[in-house]
Amino acid sequence: MIKKVTLIGGGAWGSVFANILTENFPRVLVWDIEKAIVDEMNTKHTHKRHPNKKFSSKIYATTSLQEAADNADILFICISSQYLRDVVRQLKPFIKNKTIVVSLTKGIEVKTNKVMTQIIKEELIIDNDKVAAISGPNLSDELFDKKPAATVVASKSNETIKLVSQAITCNYFRPFASSDILGVQLCGALKNVIALAIGMAQGRNYGFNTQSTVISRGLEEIMRLGVSMDAQAKTFYGLAGIGDLIATCMSPNSRNHAFGLAIGQGHSFQEAKTLSNGVAEGCMTTVAALELAKEFLVPMPIVAGIHKILFNNADVDSLETRLMNLPLYTEGINSAKVS
Repeated sequence: MIKKVTLIGGGAWGSVFANILTENFPRVLVWDIEKAIVDEMNTKHTHKRHPNKKFSSKIYATTSLQEAADNADILFICISSQYLRDVVRQLKPFIKNKTIVVSLTKGIEVKTNKVMTQIIKEELIIDNDKVAAISGPNLSDELFDKKPAATVVASKSNETIKLVSQAITCNYFRPFASSDILGVQLCGALKNVIALAIGMAQGRNYGFNTQSTVISRGLEEIMRLGVSMDAQAKTFYGLAGIGDLIATCMSPNSRNHAFGLAIGQGHSFQEAKTLSNGVAEGCMTTVAALELAKEFLVPMPIVAGIHKILFNNADVDSLETRLMNLPLYTEGINSAKVS
């Protein structure tokens, strides 16, 4: 029976996820490195990333990793992908054998090109059946307002999926199960790159034809890479794939969309960072995705174009030129050049 749940990382998504957990638990412990966030959540039940919103008084925040991890039945981790390894490493002395560890982070570590559960298993040295990932079309502002949404709980263990699903299910949040833990995480990470492209397209005032083309061809790119890495194709057609892709690409509340929009409007990388309240996860994921594309010999022209725009000062309109001048291919994941 799950009695104690803890969330590591009280940022924009982590704080809202903690609020969801209060639907099922009398007390939810949240760890964050920023004392200001911890104090604000404990004294005012508010969060600087969500102005004018009141959080549940069932949330208790702390800056102590030991306090957060102590005797937790389920430990949800919501740390930016490039910093997750360091935090998990610090958690290791406090993790109990019974603890289920769940990643909420949508990203790929640049130095290793690993997804988050691979890092968690590597650092904590725990079994597959104690690790899970959650990903789906889950925009934090909408979930805070209790607008109905679904997500995917992925693990190699049916029992873990069951326990995690029971912990997060409420009348506005519905989990679905998947055994494709790699595919679910690749979907969550790679769709952020396509969302950057959609934001850029909107910033350049391209129409819905263009955006639909980028979304559909982007889905095929990320699915082709995922299948090459032994993920399941059907995962990319589900909630974690096309579901999350649509939400992230089309919502102005998505940081990746907002970041891409600013770039498309002619702002610099630094200006886009300011306008979107931080560097979007998709930026560093673009670096990892391009490396994986080279490793697995998968053509990803949209990802390559976004990388050139972000890191090689290419003009945004160069992505249009790149896409419009591709060789003629057949449709589908096993597409071939038309001779």
